[in-house]
Amino acid sequence: MKSTSLPLTLACLLGLFLATSSFAQLRPYVVDNENRRIEGTAIRSGGGGKITLTLPNGKTLAFAQGGYRKLYKPMPAEFKRAVAAFNNEQYATARPMFESIEKGNRYLNWDFHAGSYLVKCYIAEGKPQLATQVIGRLMAVPGAKQNAIVVGAELEALIGSGKADSAGRKIDQYVSGPSREVAAIAQTRRGDISMSKNLFDQAVLDYLRTVAFFEDVDREIQAEAMFKTGLALKKMKDSGRAQMMFQRTQKNFPGSYWALRAQSGK
Repeated sequence: MKSTSLPLTLACLLGLFLATSSFAQLRPYVVDNENRRIEGTAIRSGGGGKITLTLPNGKTLAFAQGGYRKLYKPMPAEFKRAVAAFNNEQYATARPMFESIEKGNRYLNWDFHAGSYLVKCYIAEGKPQLATQVIGRLMAVPGAKQNAIVVGAELEALIGSGKADSAGRKIDQYVSGPSREVAAIAQTRRGDISMSKNLFDQAVLDYLRTVAFFEDVDREIQAEAMFKTGLALKKMKDSGRAQMMFQRTQKNFPGSYWALRAQSGK
């Protein structure tokens, strides 16, 4: 890599991502196949992907799998506690909470969020085979293969299991696919593979491609790529630019898992 390319690319990043993010605490809702948004007071899932929405008047509406375009359920209160435990590396405390959320929110999107954290827990604990089992459960849910959260966890499990070559082949497919969010997380995982091989200069370029070329995707993906750019620079002993990326992560993504890690640079 030419010595002039990295500073120039990093300089171009300084103006990116000034907004902050948070999970919107809306009421549960379903958008049906006629594009009507129907709000309720509670939402639950059943066998075969059936979704039941409780309306403000106490009545319920049932939606079969494929009978709606989109749904929303507010963040489970337990999820925040589980993430806090995970951030403090209290994996034995976090795992049961994530497992409960995954099981109790099948087809409601929070199973994907909780499952992805379960994968991280198991990888951190040196139990990649259990991470693989989580991926098997998530992939059985309709739409999982097109979901960036699940794809990122799938690739993370493969890399954590020492199957970087298999992960690399999947990354090539995902990056060339139709979903920009899936492509962005796949590109970030390409950087993870480079990091696992101690190819830190290549990892910087891999992560920067996510930061620079996928600025329109989910901000958690952007936060991860930005933090990991700093981590790779730190491995290269480029402490000045590493600190710049850590500070940028904290400023642009406050409250995120990656901003928390950026505080310590680890």
